[in-house]
Amino acid sequence: MGLKPSQARDLQNVPMERLLVANAEVLKKVPVSEPGGVPDSPMVDGKALPSHPWDPAAPALSAKIPLLIGSARTEVTLYDKPTPAKLALDEAGLKRRAAERLAMDPQPVIEAFRKAHPDATPWDRCILIATDHPRGTYTRELGKRKAMQGGSHAYLYRFDWETPGGRRAHAVAAYDRNSVRV
Repeated sequence: MGLKPSQARDLQNVPMERLLVANAEVLKKVPVSEPGGVPDSPMVDGKALPSHPWDPAAPALSAKIPLLIGSARTEVTLYDKPTPAKLALDEAGLKRRAAERLAMDPQPVIEAFRKAHPDATPWDRCILIATDHPRGTYTRELGKRKAMQGGSHAYLYRFDWETPGGRRAHAVAAYDRNSVRV
């Protein structure tokens, strides 16, 4: 970006498209540390982040502070934009992409998403799987850990927005220690 550390506030004036291009360039250079993760996620390094702040439980430091956390139904499309070639993804391509993301045999996951979304194309299922791991899965787990802590509420959301001309809807769930749901 050409900015010095002392110019961090100047990032607020950089156009989003330029930030996304710069982010994509950086992501090409940084290895992913876990399946489904992204290179620009915070990483436990023993120094700046000495331990995982949510594992095995929610942090005591923020026990009395409510948590609002969530994602969009197809959030991964921000990073993996649909193109004609991607929209033509077949079942073999779905299996390959899901295996890369999950680092395991993806067939049970693909079948679960096929059952939940019978009209979805392989591309649609690919995006739903990629969004759920890690974003959806981790969001739900953090909400449960916050609720189990009992200090304050956890509010989870997922925005669903189909474009173009589709429906707009969102789902919000509030968790507390007496109503932990998945």
